[in-house]
Parts: sequence; structure tokens; C-alpha cells
Amino acid sequence: MNTLTLVDIATGWLECMPLLGKSADDVIDGLRVADELLPFTVQGLDTDCGSEFINYELLDYCEDRLITLTRARTHRKNDQAKTPYQWIILSGHIGQTRKDLLTQEYQGLDPVDLLKRLEILQDQPWQYSWSRSGNAEAHSVGGSKDEVETCADNTSTENTPTNRYYRANKKKKPVVRIWRTRKDPFENVWDEIRLRLELIPEMTARDTIGWLMKKYSGQFSIGQVRPLQRRFSEWRQEQLGQEARLRALMLDEQSEPNPLTAITQNLTDNLDNDHGEAKRTY
Repeated sequence: MNTLTLVDIATGWLECMPLLGKSADDVIDGLRVADELLPFTVQGLDTDCGSEFINYELLDYCEDRLITLTRARTHRKNDQAKTPYQWIILSGHIGQTRKDLLTQEYQGLDPVDLLKRLEILQDQPWQYSWSRSGNAEAHSVGGSKDEVETCADNTSTENTPTNRYYRANKKKKPVVRIWRTRKDPFENVWDEIRLRLELIPEMTARDTIGWLMKKYSGQFSIGQVRPLQRRFSEWRQEQLGQEARLRALMLDEQSEPNPLTAITQNLTDNLDNDHGEAKRTY
């Protein structure tokens, strides 16, 4: 759940529109609803640099309704960091008497007390929750405004929960997926691709897709480059592993003595010994 917050910089009029997503269509739907609620015509929109605002759909929407669309500076998220109260104080259309009253009320607010009231209000929807067994769970949450104020006054910091995350389910360990979720599009032509790779090892996946599109018209598209790149990577890793194993075998053969060489050396040593004894005997 997201909130589209609209604040009029002249009057301080505030509209908060709940959005299920942050797409351009969701923002435009929220603006259409806000346009019906606002007592004046929207003449301009000044947004941040999020993709939900910086898109052609919202630009077309503003151009059709003659709305001036502007945005904050790139990587300057605090360009619009002003509360409705601050916008009212800066406005020149509101009298000083009204500003003084608002300032007096603003300075009398207690942020800690407001936080407690918000937490109590946030807990209220849990009285409608259901357990896994399908039974309604009872929650002692204040409902009326007086009950909320009473709970906020009687709530101490010692009784305030330190962890207000209600999802206590432990995350399951991720399972390593070794199976395919869709059919391999290169299963029938992989032998041809592998032969070309052996002949031309520097061949890229994009070149191969172009070759397949020409040879098998209508069966392959440029959007299949990424799956083919993964196949190429797996094949090259396999080739490197085979080369490493062959290199290890060759080094082992060079380090181990040749049995024929050992036998020949033994025979030579025995003949030399026999020849020397024969000389001494003579």
C-alpha cells in the first residue's frame, strides 16, 4: 500500500490518496479521484524524481488537462521537504492572525503522545484478523476517540512493545532450484550450436541468435539472447573444468616414475654389480 500525498502550496489543502502500487496508471487514477475532491482546479504538479511520476503517461495526462508538470532536482530529495504547516506559514494568502493561531497549536503538540496515538490506531485493524485455524482473534484495542486518548494517557514506555512486527513466521530456507520451469528453446539445436562453439570459441550469443533466426525463421527471437548467454556460460565453465582435469592428469603422469624406466635401471644396476664381481674373482 502506498500513499499519494497532494498539498496545495497556496492554501495548504491536503489530500492523501491510497494506491495499491506505484505505477504510472495508479498515480493517474489517484489524480483523477483527487481532481474530483479538490475545490479548485489543479494548475500545476511539482513531483519528486521517482519513476511513478517521471514517465510519458503522466506527462500526457498533464498536457491533456493543461497542467504544468515540474520536478525536483535530481538526487536532491529534500527539495520538497516541507510540511503542510510550513507551506501555510510561507503562504502570502493567509492572514497573520491565522498563522499565529496555527503556530501556537503547532508548538503545543507532543510528538511522543502523537506516536502513541498512532500506534493505537494502527493496532485497531487487528481486531478483524483471523488466525490460521479460521477463528477470529480477540484484541483489546480502543475504538472510539475517547478510548484512544485514555489509552494514550495511561500507556507507559515500559508497557510499549519494543518489536511491533506481527509476522512471527520464520522464513523458510531457500531451496536451490535445479529443475527447469519452462521448456528449453535450444534443446533441438544445441548440438549445432555446440559444434559452432568448438569451431569458433569466441562466438557470442547475439551472433548465434542472428544465425538461428536466419536458419530457422520464426522459431527464435532476439529476446532469447539472455537464456543463450547462460547456456554459453555453462558450456565454457564445463570446458574449463575438463581442461583443468586433463592438466592435472598430465602433471600426475609426469611426476610418477615410468615402470619400464625403473625396470631398465634395475637390470643395469644388476649387470654392473655382476660384472664387477666377475672382475674381482678373475
